[in-house]
Amino acid sequence: MALKTVLITGCSAGGIRGALALALAKQGHHVLASARNPFKIAAELAVLSSVTVMTLDVTSKASVQPAAKAVTSSGRGLDVLVNNGEVCGD
Repeated sequence: MALKTVLITGCSAGGIRGALALALAKQGHHVLASARNPFKIAAELAVLSSVTVMTLDVTSKASVQPAAKAVTSSGRGLDVLVNNGEVCGD
């Protein structure tokens, strides 16, 4: 299996997406682990060389634009997106 670049939103410690990010990173995939507050991402995940921690609030255009630019500028492209965005409406 070819190694992939994976962006996972909502990677706060203790959640399923954080566990998924950790499992994929340990398999050698490059993981872009994001959270609204990156300090909530588990240290065990954040210290891995195959992980890039990103601040990302998917409900904020001002937050999404720099994250998209970071993905583009990484030179790796993006193979997989695991998104847990919440959209609140009226």
